[in-house]
Amino acid sequence: MMNIHCLVQVNGNELDFAEWLDYHIALGFDAIFVFNNGNHNWLNAVCERRADKNVVVVPGDEDWSHQSTIIQKFVARRKQPSWAICLSDDEFIWLDPKLYRNIKDFVFGECERRGATACTLYTKYISSKEPMKSRVGTQIDCFTHIRREPEGYVPPLEVCPNTGATFFKITSPEMPLADKLTPKNPSRWMDGNGNRLLPEELGHYIHS
Repeated sequence: MMNIHCLVQVNGNELDFAEWLDYHIALGFDAIFVFNNGNHNWLNAVCERRADKNVVVVPGDEDWSHQSTIIQKFVARRKQPSWAICLSDDEFIWLDPKLYRNIKDFVFGECERRGATACTLYTKYISSKEPMKSRVGTQIDCFTHIRREPEGYVPPLEVCPNTGATFFKITSPEMPLADKLTPKNPSRWMDGNGNRLLPEELGHYIHS
């Protein structure tokens, strides 16, 4: 059975990223590779506390400001086939709990079973771009309005409940990538509901 990896570009603050990390660990990824996009001196400590969950900070001083660079570097170093998705730390994967218990249920129960090599997986954009100084609870609490936001806090206008990210199958270190970001002409591409995308739809998903 192939491994399922999550690559994450860290842009935010310690509190938000710790929540992101715990959420995606709970989804059941085999490993989470962390790319430090900025001078986050708290990052190693946060990840070391979760090292037993295969959370790995990628060493080096490279520029991780573009997800295309992260994906290209990762693919080039894969020696075994695997599945991978690249997210920012304000993107939370959304799986229908009525259908899937974890990420492996989705990949092996949907993607592999249907012969897909790429999928536009649903995500939710959750971000406190302005730090919540009097924050009580989690980002998810705020986003779903389980509780009231701290007095004076105004959610950013760009919050969007439904976005998407590309989940793709790495077949070899030499696999062709479109714009160094997603697989070029995958044999089968589906959306987060398991629907096959038509050929004329692929251009939008590959280049958007």
